[in-house]
Amino acid sequence: TWIGDFLFLAAIALFAVFMVANRVWSITPGQVIFSVTIVSAVVYIPIWLFCLDSNLALAPRSEIMLQGAYQGLIPSVIGIFCLNIAVRHIGPRATSVFISAVPVVAALAAIPILNELPGLSAWIGMITVTSGILLALGIIGFHQEIASAGE
Repeated sequence: TWIGDFLFLAAIALFAVFMVANRVWSITPGQVIFSVTIVSAVVYIPIWLFCLDSNLALAPRSEIMLQGAYQGLIPSVIGIFCLNIAVRHIGPRATSVFISAVPVVAALAAIPILNELPGLSAWIGMITVTSGILLALGIIGFHQEIASAGE
């Protein structure tokens, strides 16, 4: 599993670079959407077609269209567009704080949608992440006292 952990950390590092570069370069949402979706497709589709197993030929056309629209449109276009706007308005640091809530929201959504209850370690992780978000946003903790002490 260490390879998966390493690749996950590499993806996080690349995403962090992307968010900071997004702010520094002041690129438009259209440029971001083009660079993320089109360039990624040009790089990944040949790898997928020639090197990875696929059951695409067996899938119904309606399922392919649904998945293409849902997985292609929502995260790639709408998600990246919203992320770009968030980075421009609140900055990469605050945006990354809110993005860290994604696993917590996904785990909580899995309870009613998938009838999947998180284990003890997942609950501890969700509480830890939520506490970190609240600390980073200055909602709880000593953030205000430390900021005013420095003045």
